[in-house]
Amino acid sequence: PGAFAVNSLHREGRSRSDDEFSISEITAVTDQPGTAALGESSRVAPTVNSQTSAPPPSTSSTVSDEMTTPDVPIVATLVKDIGPPSAIIYEHETVPEAIRTSIWSDRRVRLVIGILIAMVLVAVGAVVGLLVFGDSDDDGEVKGAETIDTRVGQEVVDILMGASFDGGSAMLNVSTPQNLASEWILGDPDAIDYSSTRLIQRYALATLYYSSVVDNDESDFTSQPFLHEKDECLDFGFVQCDNQGNVIAVEHAYTSATRGTLPDEMGLLSDLQVLDLSNNRFRGTLPTTLGLLQELTALRLRYNNFSGTMPSQIGDLLKLKEGLGLEGNDMTGEIPSSLGQLSKLQWMGLQGNNFVGSIPSEIWSMTALRTMYISENQLTGTISTAVEQLSDLREVSFGDNVFVGTLPTQLANLEALVRLQMAGNKLTGTLPVELFEQLSNLQYLDVGRNKFHGSIPTQLSLLTSLSESLRLNNNLFTSTMPTELGRLRRLAVDCDLSNNLLSGSIPTELGWLTKLEQSLSLAGNSLSGTIPSELGALSLLSNLRLESNAGIVGTIPSSLGRIQSLVTLAVYGSSLTGSVPADICFLRDVQLTTLELDCDVLCTCCDEFCF
Repeated sequence: PGAFAVNSLHREGRSRSDDEFSISEITAVTDQPGTAALGESSRVAPTVNSQTSAPPPSTSSTVSDEMTTPDVPIVATLVKDIGPPSAIIYEHETVPEAIRTSIWSDRRVRLVIGILIAMVLVAVGAVVGLLVFGDSDDDGEVKGAETIDTRVGQEVVDILMGASFDGGSAMLNVSTPQNLASEWILGDPDAIDYSSTRLIQRYALATLYYSSVVDNDESDFTSQPFLHEKDECLDFGFVQCDNQGNVIAVEHAYTSATRGTLPDEMGLLSDLQVLDLSNNRFRGTLPTTLGLLQELTALRLRYNNFSGTMPSQIGDLLKLKEGLGLEGNDMTGEIPSSLGQLSKLQWMGLQGNNFVGSIPSEIWSMTALRTMYISENQLTGTISTAVEQLSDLREVSFGDNVFVGTLPTQLANLEALVRLQMAGNKLTGTLPVELFEQLSNLQYLDVGRNKFHGSIPTQLSLLTSLSESLRLNNNLFTSTMPTELGRLRRLAVDCDLSNNLLSGSIPTELGWLTKLEQSLSLAGNSLSGTIPSELGALSLLSNLRLESNAGIVGTIPSSLGRIQSLVTLAVYGSSLTGSVPADICFLRDVQLTTLELDCDVLCTCCDEFCF
């Protein structure tokens, strides 16, 4: 380019001698836009001359800020114009012919090389632009960032990387959810108008989008207009915003199809109040960044495939009130004691995981709890007497763990309790009478599959609100069945006293339980006597199980034929005689599908199989 400038001056026909040329004029030409100055190797040293003026300061000795290529992340690859390095040129009056000829020759070579380098840079720039910024899909989902201004694009990337929890490393890895999300942001020409808060919000939602897929490897969220809209607060079935456009709820539950992981970027949704991704197939560990969601009032991730330990940071969600639902996952480790800080939490569901260890003592300070489900884990230890501090508890489910010891009488102080489930542990001792005297609101009681012994307290009849289930099965209860059980007339689901050591006759008062619909089971005891005809009054009953009571004698009462809803009648393993009444055979044409008898009982309507 420098040689071209000299040659241009010759063609202008300016008068000068054969052996001298004005450097000031070269400088003037090369300083014009579109021209380049001489390279460092072609600088001309000034001739020492007393009449030569001092050299002026160079205007191009270093590359200017505008010409400096920034250190741009790969995700953006924001290519800027790279200006050629300018040489320091001192003005001098003349240039000897030899030097001028050398300059001319050297510049001509540089011209060719410069053109070749320029062509290569243009080609490389085009390829990089296509690879990094991509193109827009026909459906409007932008893959790259060619629509955004370079300078503004760099600002957007800086904002996103600054908000990232890993310094932007995941964003730089091609095809990661973070990388795809940032490219989508950069592909939006309106991104230059978004505030940093809005950019980060959209980036977090896009990362969730790209972190969740279904079997065809496309995000299940594609059924929603997400990533195709300019406003994430409009027409999004799973996103809700407040009046200021801040996302306050992400609810994408009960699809049973969405799988993937929960990204750290969920912690960027600082205004989020509700996060519900229940009944999907998310996997992996819960991000510790969930603890940053200080406005969260409900966290529901129920029935997924999350694994690993529960982050202690969940205890930092001090506004959590409506629910902490992690049940039905594969989580392990101990229940973090930090949950004791959740003083406003009313509903906690941790059942159906693999939690181990004892219940942290801090849990008993969660005095706002109304529902506490921790069943179906591997929890050990005893049930603390401090449970009485949770005075607002309505529902307690500690079943199917490995709890030992006795049932604390302090449970009787939970007068608001409507549901008590302690089944499937290794609890021993007798049932505290205080439970039945004070829990007047109890509707469901299940202490089955433990090692309780002694007689069934007659005070059980005081549970007049018991309207769902009474389950005392698979324990070591002895003595006779209290006739007072007949006073539980609101009992509507099931009454299960099976597999104990009960003796004596079947109380006729059980015929008063006329609201029972599902089951009455007295099987696997040592009962004796006849089957009361009064049981025929249980007209809504589906299953009557009296099997494996060798002491039951007599015949099957025909009154059982009045139970039109009966599906199963099991009386095998007894000492019954006679034949099956015709009224019961009539039920075979209705819905009595299972009739289990000893072979000693004659039956004209039974299958060939008998016991």
